[in-house]
Amino acid sequence: MIHLLLGDHYLVGEARRSLRARSGLQPSDIATLSAQEIASDSLLGVETRLNQTAMFGPPPWVETTEIAQLLTEISREDDLGRLGRNRLSRLLQDPPEGTWILTQEVHLPRRGPFRTQTAFLKAVGSTSTFLSDASFSLQRFDLPKNRRGQPDYPSFFGEELKKHGLSFDPSFLQQGVERLGSDTASLVQGAKTLSLLVWPQKTLSTTHLSSLPQSGAGTVFRLVDFILDGAPRESHLLLNKLRKGGSEPMMVLGWIVAEWRRLALALDPLDAGGLRDALGPRMGWKGTHLKKRARHAGLDSIRDGFSYLAKTDLSLKTTDSDPWGLLSTLLYNLTP
Repeated sequence: MIHLLLGDHYLVGEARRSLRARSGLQPSDIATLSAQEIASDSLLGVETRLNQTAMFGPPPWVETTEIAQLLTEISREDDLGRLGRNRLSRLLQDPPEGTWILTQEVHLPRRGPFRTQTAFLKAVGSTSTFLSDASFSLQRFDLPKNRRGQPDYPSFFGEELKKHGLSFDPSFLQQGVERLGSDTASLVQGAKTLSLLVWPQKTLSTTHLSSLPQSGAGTVFRLVDFILDGAPRESHLLLNKLRKGGSEPMMVLGWIVAEWRRLALALDPLDAGGLRDALGPRMGWKGTHLKKRARHAGLDSIRDGFSYLAKTDLSLKTTDSDPWGLLSTLLYNLTP
């Protein structure tokens, strides 16, 4: 069975964890293969692994992130690209013994044939038109969009509250997002907390918001500043504050990744509009500050940082290591 999961980082992660739980997997049962690794041998390794017969224990289970990168690699018009496309078609048409989880989160590569959501989904659709439901599952986890085409977090928060049967005034949603932050994981957890808080009642008021934790995103802004200043002691104190405040490790990593992406955008003089969109109308004041910090950090440090962030993300998702220990190591690696 092949599962393709597209959309928001947190929601895709939750769907992946749900699939693992239903299969009763242990971390040691999961093989994580990168898109680049799979493309390098034109999918021979993953095809062989997925079709291994499980004599003992669960069938083979493989997970791959950044499927857009894989599609980019095998879209080349050379022998390796054509061979990769043929093997992918074979896997899609003839269900393998094992399970392959392919994911692509919101952010697509800035270069290459699948740099836009439309192009990527068109490519995915062209490969899945001949598939049977028994061998393939495509799931989308998109956030609602506002008029500017940006994620509409108040609407998403409202959808989560309605799942718990809660009622509220329209103004409650924006105030809730301001309290919890524009973060999917925080909003999902906030809705769960509110449902328990008001039980057995179902009506929410703004007074209930005071019982929710303040967003830790602002703390992460300062944490990244300390990283760039070469101050590991101060950054670790803030990390400990987030841990004691009840923040989830994946949530904290998501905030750091978002701030690191803004640094990269701030370093690109040709993409000022991208930085404005990333900051949004409420954080436009940060643009000048980020540009100064990005120039001070330099391109090499920011590029290397993305490598450390990707490795930490993978470790949090696929290992039993202490998540706060992984984040602590990340801070040391990011510090110049």
